[in-house]
Amino acid sequence: MKDSRMQPLLKGAGLGIILATYPFIFIPVSIYLGNIDEFSVPLITIIKSYLPLIALTMGLAALIATLLPVGARNKLLVLIAALSLLFWIQGTILVWDYGLLDGREIEWSANTWRGLLDSSVWVAMLIVALFVANRIGVVVIQLAVAIFVMQAMMVGYNWLVHADEIESKSAAGADDKTKDQIYRFSSKQNVLHILADGFQSDIFEELIAEGEHGNRLAQAMQGFSFYREHLGAFPYTHMSMPAILSGKIYKNHIPIEQHMDDAVGGQTLFSAVEDGGYEVDIVTPGGLLRTMYEKSRHTNLYSVPRAQHISGSGERNFESARLLDLSLFRLAPHFAKRSVYNDQLWLVQAFMIDSDYMGFAFFRDIAFLQDLSKNMTADRSESVYKYLHLTLSHNPMVTDENCRYAGGVLHTIRPTVKLQAGCALQEMVALLERMKDLGIYDDALIIFMADHGAWIPPTGLKGVLASDKKSIEVIKPGILGLALPLLAIKRPGDSGALKISNAPSWITDTPITITQTLNLDAEFGGRNVFELTESEQRERRFYYYGYELGDWGNDYLAPIDEAIVDGPVKFRQSWRPGKKFLPQTNDMGQTSADLPLATYSIN
Repeated sequence: MKDSRMQPLLKGAGLGIILATYPFIFIPVSIYLGNIDEFSVPLITIIKSYLPLIALTMGLAALIATLLPVGARNKLLVLIAALSLLFWIQGTILVWDYGLLDGREIEWSANTWRGLLDSSVWVAMLIVALFVANRIGVVVIQLAVAIFVMQAMMVGYNWLVHADEIESKSAAGADDKTKDQIYRFSSKQNVLHILADGFQSDIFEELIAEGEHGNRLAQAMQGFSFYREHLGAFPYTHMSMPAILSGKIYKNHIPIEQHMDDAVGGQTLFSAVEDGGYEVDIVTPGGLLRTMYEKSRHTNLYSVPRAQHISGSGERNFESARLLDLSLFRLAPHFAKRSVYNDQLWLVQAFMIDSDYMGFAFFRDIAFLQDLSKNMTADRSESVYKYLHLTLSHNPMVTDENCRYAGGVLHTIRPTVKLQAGCALQEMVALLERMKDLGIYDDALIIFMADHGAWIPPTGLKGVLASDKKSIEVIKPGILGLALPLLAIKRPGDSGALKISNAPSWITDTPITITQTLNLDAEFGGRNVFELTESEQRERRFYYYGYELGDWGNDYLAPIDEAIVDGPVKFRQSWRPGKKFLPQTNDMGQTSADLPLATYSIN
C-alpha cells in the first residue's frame, strides 16, 4: 500500500500517545493509588494537568513522523515503541527500593549492579530499535501496542477498585471545614500538645542558653519545666507514637497491626481526654501517620497539605509536579535516577516551584504554624485538646541562618540541625505569644515533646574504659541522640522562669502525666513526671531495631534489642543489655540483647 500523508501522522500520533501514557497516566496512577493519603489534590485533577503534555508528545511524534522520509520515519516509530517498552520494563519490573525519599542521602554507588542491569536492558533495546528496525520493527511496535492495551486495562481495573477512595479524596478537597476548627481554641480550657518529630533535647537546651535570642525563647516559655534526662522508647516514629499515646511497648510478640489497633485505637491519651469532655483536634503530616491516627478517637483530623504555603492553583501545580517527579524517578534507569532526585530538589519541582516553596515538610509545617498563629481564635464553648504532630526538626536539613531555603539539602550534622530546630522553636514561641494575647496561655496545659532525637551525637557523652584497656567505650552517639527526645511541659497556672529538671522521665510517662494533670479518670502505666525527684534511681528502657519505611507494613519488626537505663542517659555506665525480642516470639524475649556501643582509642 502506498504510504499516504495521513498514515504516518496517525502512526506517529498513536505511538506518541502510547509513550506519553507511561509518565503521565500509568505510572502516576499506580503511585497515587498506592500512596493516596500522601496527596492533597484529587487524582483526576492531577491527570488533567498532564493533558497538555500528553497532547504535546503526541503532536511532536505525529509532526516529526510526517516530515521524515520513509526510512528515517520507520526507525523513529520503532524507537518510540522501544522507549514505551523500556518504560514498561523499568516502571513495572526493574523497580528498585531506594528507601524513604525524604531528603536523606541515597548511596548511589551502593548497588551499581542495578545500574549495570538497567543500562544493559536500555542499550540492548535501543540497539534493536536503531539498527534492526527493518527486520523486527513491526514486532516491536505490535508488542508495544499489546502491552499498552494490557496496562490500560490494569489501570482501569485499579481505578475502579479504588473508586471510593478516589471519590472521597475528590470530595474532601482542601478540608476547609476541618481546617477552620483547627484554628479555633476553647474559651474555657485548652491543651496544646506539640509533637515536634525528631527534636533532640540537648539541641533545645543549647538554643535556650545562647545569648539574647536564647533569653527570649526561655522567657516566652514561662511556667515550663524542661526534662533534660528524658529518655525515648524507640529510635523511630513508627513505634514511638503508640508508646506516647498509650504507654504500651511493642516487643515483636503480636503482629504490628494488632498492636496499633490496641495501642492507638484502644484506651489512649486521646480517648481519656475525650471521655473527660474535651474535643480532640489532631493535625498530622498525612500519609502513613494519618493512617495510624485514623485509628484513634478524635473530633477533627487534619493533614497539613504538602503545599500548605501555596494557595489556589499553586497547590495543584505542586502536587502535579511532585507526582510527575516520582513517576520519572521510577521510569528512569538507575544511573539516571540521581538526576531526577537531584538531592531532593527533584527535576520538575525545581523548575515549576519557587525555591522558597520546595516540597520540604519543614516549610510546609512552618507555614501551618504561621497560619495557626495568624488565624487563631478562642471561641469554642467546649474544652479543646489540640494535638499537632509536625516535622519541625526532622531531616532533611534545608534552612539557612535566616530560616529561608538554603538552596539545597544540607548534611544532617549538629550545626544544621540546630539551625533548623532554632527556626522551628521561633515559630512555636510565636504561637505561645499569640495564646498570651488571646488570654488562654496561663490556664492552658502545654506540652512540647518529640518522639525521638535527630540522629546526631549529643554533647556531654561519658564513657568507660573498655576491656582492652586501650579504648573508651560509649553508647553509639547517633543512637544515643535518637534516645533523647525533647520534653517540656507547662501545667495550667504554672508561672515563673523556665525550669530545668534532671528527673529520670520516660516517654511512656506521657499519658499518665497529662491525664493526672487534667484530673481525668484514666489508668495508664508510667509515672507522673511532676512527681519524680532528681535523686531517685529508676530503671527505664530503650528499644533499638533496624528500620526502613518499607517495614511499616510488615507483620513484625527486625529483632529488637532492649537496653536498661538506670542513671544519667549520656553515661555509658547507666546502660546495660536487656532482652532481644525476635519476630513472632512467645517467650517475650531472650537474654541476649546487644548494646549499641562505640569505642574510641585513648592513645
